[in-house]
Amino acid sequence: NEIGGLEIITEPNETTISFTGSNQTFAWNFNLTLEEKSKQATVIFAHWSKEGDRISGYHWVTVIRESNGSESVKKYTGALITRRLQWVGDLARGFVAFQLLNVQLKDSSDYGIRFCFDDCLNLKASGFTLFVQDPPPSPTRPPEPENITLEIKEGEPLNITCRARMRTESTSVMWLKDNRLIEKGRNRFLFIQSINKSQAGSYMCVSISQFGDHSPSFTAVDVLYAPKIINPNKKVALELTRGNSTRLKCTADANPSPTFTWYTHDGEITQGFSHNSNSSSLIVTPINDRDFTSYICLASNKIAIDSVTFTLHEKGKCNNSLVTISILKELFSRKQMAESHSPSTYRKIHATSFFPNGACNVSSSGDPEWEIPRARLNVEKVIGRGAFGVVSRGLAFDLPGKPGWTVVAVKSVQDDASVKKRRQTCCQRCHSLNT
Repeated sequence: NEIGGLEIITEPNETTISFTGSNQTFAWNFNLTLEEKSKQATVIFAHWSKEGDRISGYHWVTVIRESNGSESVKKYTGALITRRLQWVGDLARGFVAFQLLNVQLKDSSDYGIRFCFDDCLNLKASGFTLFVQDPPPSPTRPPEPENITLEIKEGEPLNITCRARMRTESTSVMWLKDNRLIEKGRNRFLFIQSINKSQAGSYMCVSISQFGDHSPSFTAVDVLYAPKIINPNKKVALELTRGNSTRLKCTADANPSPTFTWYTHDGEITQGFSHNSNSSSLIVTPINDRDFTSYICLASNKIAIDSVTFTLHEKGKCNNSLVTISILKELFSRKQMAESHSPSTYRKIHATSFFPNGACNVSSSGDPEWEIPRARLNVEKVIGRGAFGVVSRGLAFDLPGKPGWTVVAVKSVQDDASVKKRRQTCCQRCHSLNT
C-alpha cells in the first residue's frame, strides 16, 4: 500500500450505503512524508472502472494544492452530479474528502479518486461502490436538527455533543471545524477546556458506519471577549498650540463590537466625536485653560470595559503647576458595564467620612502622597487653610495603583515652598482635619 511514501490509512467501505435525500461524505486519510507535503498535490474524483482498477471518464472534481500552500478546486460542468459535489478535505493534512449533497437513487454507481504529486509518476488510486436506497419508514424518527449558534465567553469551557445519527456503538465520528478535520475517533463529545477567540467558527461532526456517513447541521460558535484598546500606551501626553485642533483616536478589538464614550473632568462629552464598528475619534480645539485637560476614551461591551487617557498640554508653556494630594479614604466605586449599562454609574460617588485618625508626619502618615498635573484633578471645595497653601476636597483620576476616579484631600502648595514648609503645611492640614 505504499508508493514513494504515499500510504492510505483509511478509505470508504468497498460498498457504501446511503439513503436518498441525505448528504454523503467520502473520506480518505493519507500518511504523507515531509517531502510529499512540499510538492504539488493533485486529487481527482471521478467514475471508477472496476475492470481497469482506476478512475475513468470525465474528471468531475479536481483539487490542486500548490507547493506554496495555495489550493484550487475545478469542476467539470458537463455532469449534473458535480453541482452537488463539494470538496471538504485538507490536503495539507493528508485528508481527502468529498461530500455529495441530496443523494439520489440515480447516484448509485462506482466512484474513486486518484492522488498523486508533481508529474504523477507515483500515484495512489482508490475506488468504492455507492448503493443508494430509500430510507426505511420511521414515523417516530425525530426531525433533523437545525443549525444552531452558541455564544460563549472567552476562557470558558466548550462542550458540543455530536448530533449525527449513530446506528451502532462502534460508529466512528469525525469532527470538522470550518470544513477542516480536527479530531477522529469514537468520542461523541468535543470538549475545549478554555476557548479563545481564534477557535470561533462552525463545528460539525460526521458519523461513519457501514450504513453510510451522515453529516448533520453545524454548530456556529461565537466567542465573546472584552474590549482591548489597541494602543501601546494607556496614557498619552500631547502638546498643542492654543486654538489649533487635534484628533484623538482610540481603536478597540471586541466581540460584541464595543460602545465608545468620551469623558473629561466635566463629565461625558456629547458632541465632536465620530464612531465606527471598532474605533472612535474626538476632535479637540483647546481655547481656554480648562480645555488643556485629560480626555478619556472608554470602550465597553457586555463583557467588560477598557480605556485610554489622552492628556493635552499647551505647547510652549512651562507646565510646572503641580498640586500635592493625599488620599484619606477612597470613596469611588467603579462599576462594570455588565452590572449597569448607564455611563453615569462609572462616576457615582458614595459618601463616607475621612479617616478619623489622620497623621501629621508626611514620612509616617501611612497616607500616600503624589504630585500630579492639575489637568487630572477636579477641585470641589476648600476644607482647610495653612500658612503655605490650602486643603480642598477633590476628585483625582488614575492615581498610581488606583485606576479611575478617587476622592482625595488636595493640598495646594506654592511653587517656592521649601520641603520643610511643605511638611509644616501637611501637619497643619492634618491637624485641621482631625479637629
